[in-house]
Amino acid sequence: MPTRARPPSPSDVSHVGQAHERNIFSRTNDDEQPMTLAPPAERRAAIDALHGTWIPRTLAQHLDAMVELFADEPFIITDDQTWTYRQIQDWSVRLAAGLYEMGIRKGEHVVVVMANHPEFVALKFAIARLGATSVPANFLLRERELGYVIEQSDAVAVVAMDRFRDMDYVAMLDSMMPGWVENGGGTAFPKVRNVVVFSADGISRECQSLGDVEALGAGATAEAISEKVGPVDPASFSDILYTSGTTGVSKGVLLRHDMILRAAYASAHSRAITPGHRCVFSLAMYHVFGYIECMLAVS
Repeated sequence: MPTRARPPSPSDVSHVGQAHERNIFSRTNDDEQPMTLAPPAERRAAIDALHGTWIPRTLAQHLDAMVELFADEPFIITDDQTWTYRQIQDWSVRLAAGLYEMGIRKGEHVVVVMANHPEFVALKFAIARLGATSVPANFLLRERELGYVIEQSDAVAVVAMDRFRDMDYVAMLDSMMPGWVENGGGTAFPKVRNVVVFSADGISRECQSLGDVEALGAGATAEAISEKVGPVDPASFSDILYTSGTTGVSKGVLLRHDMILRAAYASAHSRAITPGHRCVFSLAMYHVFGYIECMLAVS
């Protein structure tokens, strides 16, 4: 998470500190060729020079700051598509505005049951932009376990995939909270006001979809959302991550915006991650390692 005076070009990523004037890495014009890296100690010194004094931020503020520096640089790369920092910011703003129109407010909890889709990243920043708290659940949880997370976390909304491998989340929702399309959590989960379904395959279902949420926020701006929401404290809770429950009942762990960004920066510093680095990973982002070490450390 370095702070730069300008975005890096593919062949020139030099920092602006007086002590170090050589490129911290360079690459040939052929993107297939490997990068030539400066020694780790020099790259860490560059990170120190670029970052400066630590400024506590929320996740959304962090994304906005990175957009100012790396707007058109790749943030997420999949087999099918690449999203830039600005595209993820715009996406998260639309989702945040849509969630706000649905009634999600600062301090409320939103359970997210989603594998490593780009939608997960945009949704995480959207929830953070509202000052709400994300509760990313293990997407392999069965009905009883997922019901426990929804109830124990005091969730007011659930965003879930329709299916993943042999997991049918729509059937799970039907069993846990009958009538959820019209009535949310119903009598089983009275705090849950909204249930949103995301289909990676684009299957249309007779329920509120993540696309519907995004459509509600069409035309929104980050500034307009900020005016509605008000200030969000970097020391407020950004996430509730649940332990595996291997030896006992799963427990929700409270994480703060500034806390996880500090951890991500420490990871980037220890691994000497500099602008242009790419991280290939298959770790689930509902887990703290995939979330902080992979998604945030390289951002």
